[in-house]
Amino acid sequence: MKISQRDVFLVSGPCSAESLQQLRKTAEQLQQYCRPDVFRAGAWKARTNINTFDGYGEDALRWMKEVKDEFGFPLATEVLMPNHVDLCLKYGIDYVWLGARIHLWFRKSAMH
Repeated sequence: MKISQRDVFLVSGPCSAESLQQLRKTAEQLQQYCRPDVFRAGAWKARTNINTFDGYGEDALRWMKEVKDEFGFPLATEVLMPNHVDLCLKYGIDYVWLGARIHLWFRKSAMH
């Protein structure tokens, strides 16, 4: 199965989805200069310190869906909890991955 028109499968986008404007501007520039196969952005951000900013979650997924609708990029994001997968399906995220720091989120959720 061929998944890319190039010899390289390019996944590109911001580390953290911080606003719809940020995602649109990034998508515009990527579309103009390199046209990635997948647009990625972090909806949830696992941090070494679990009490710091952890992303915009569902809002970020909503923004990502708008970028997908406008630019046609397939989407990818990291998931940290089982319910994140359901939210990704709701917003048409095409690819997900489990990050290396997922254990921090499980520890955080067990403490609350």
